[in-house]
Amino acid sequence: MTVVQLYLPENHPNRPGDSFMPQGVVVHRTGKDVGARWLRDYFARDKRLVLPEGLGGNDGNGPFGRFGSSQYGVDDEGVFAYMPETEVAWQCSADDQNFKRIGIETCQYFDEPPRIRPKTYANLVAIGADICARYGWTPRELAPDGEPRFIRHQDADPVNRPNDPGAFLRWNDYLNDLELAVLGMPWRPSKTKEAITMQDILDKIDALGQSIVIWLSRVQRGLDVERGKTFDPNIPPIDSHIIVK
Repeated sequence: MTVVQLYLPENHPNRPGDSFMPQGVVVHRTGKDVGARWLRDYFARDKRLVLPEGLGGNDGNGPFGRFGSSQYGVDDEGVFAYMPETEVAWQCSADDQNFKRIGIETCQYFDEPPRIRPKTYANLVAIGADICARYGWTPRELAPDGEPRFIRHQDADPVNRPNDPGAFLRWNDYLNDLELAVLGMPWRPSKTKEAITMQDILDKIDALGQSIVIWLSRVQRGLDVERGKTFDPNIPPIDSHIIVK
């Protein structure tokens, strides 16, 4: 695995430069139809233009929005580092997690239903396994805070981020594949049919809600064009993991 270094400028509001010793990982999905290179440039903008709802929480909210960043971003192209993984990133709305966990933003392409693409998934497994190997972790062991080494954003903040990553990523499959990768064993997304659980039902509802939001976003864009409005490519599409509750 090759990690492409696309560090944010030092002393940027989204790269405060504070050091910490990682205790685990938080996995996110972007909720935006963008790649990891675009995401890095988005993080690198002036703080006044950072996501109004925030890709991550922090204790430095300004009048124009929340800061947002992460240590890594993954997409179909590869794995990208936005800052050293031992530097604090504003990646989690549960602020304490920013000072003890590495954040990985998983890029979402607006396929229907919204599911992680195979190449993106492979890169997510690869960087997760690499982190485990370097720190001597196993994915399901408990960190010093009593939580598993690997958690989802929705685990850290179920109220404000209930669908991050939600149905986009089958979490148990990811942990299973991550465990195999850490052991150096071949892995592939599980094809085993599991008993239907309440979480499966909630995931399907989440996926349906995301598809509806995507459709409404496209309808709105069509109406804007019809009314003569200019489409601004710098304005990202609706962030479904914030809107769909």
